[in-house]
Amino acid sequence: MSTSSIRFHPEGPGAAGLEDWGAIPAESLERGDGIQRGRYFFQDERLGLSAGVWDCTPFTGRMGPHANNEFMLLLEGQVTIEPDSGPTTTVGAGQGFYLPKGLKMRWHQSVRVRKYFVIHDGPPDAPAPDATPKLIVDPAMALSPSTLPAADTLFGPMPAQQGKAAFIDTTGQFTVGVWETTAYHRRPTPFPRYELMHVLEGGVTVSGPDGTAETYGPGDTFFIARGMVGDFEVKDRLRKIYCIFIEKPAA
Repeated sequence: MSTSSIRFHPEGPGAAGLEDWGAIPAESLERGDGIQRGRYFFQDERLGLSAGVWDCTPFTGRMGPHANNEFMLLLEGQVTIEPDSGPTTTVGAGQGFYLPKGLKMRWHQSVRVRKYFVIHDGPPDAPAPDATPKLIVDPAMALSPSTLPAADTLFGPMPAQQGKAAFIDTTGQFTVGVWETTAYHRRPTPFPRYELMHVLEGGVTVSGPDGTAETYGPGDTFFIARGMVGDFEVKDRLRKIYCIFIEKPAA
């Protein structure tokens, strides 16, 4: 097991299986029973930040105002989201999407659904979105040049990198988007943020100072917590969907 990254698996950590998380509260249900199972890969109660896998039987229910900012990657099934204002969105397996805190909506799944998630509770007084944004992350979105790493953090030449945010929460701490890079090799360093990465194209090897390493390719999902130490090697190119949390000090 790598000490510098956390590999996600549909059956939870170590593919050990999911736990009973009970039913969706009856007051939120319109149809179905909504029996939930899940496991956490990462959880920090102080930050209000968690990442894991969730599975649920069919149901329709009122799921808002949504209690947190959440990024999801749908592994199985299909979900239709009907905001109180704004267009209906249907999400299929393999798509990444997000729900901003405060969104008022109806959630409908006619089949069992399984997803990966990253949740940040956000401040209790966070305002609801002014308008319903486009909820699905487009993996083919046009990107713009992004800030490059410092030369002294790399083995070898500087890469070309670009990205674009699809969603930034009202506090500027929780961001979802798409990013890509050409080949590069970053020296071992403590990771500066919390980030889930879902590989779209190419691949990356994350190695720890103890010699453990994980290689991730298209379709793989992993998480790196702030302070984890490792190097990051892309031998050809990498394009990914990301969900980043960077804690900001309270005002």
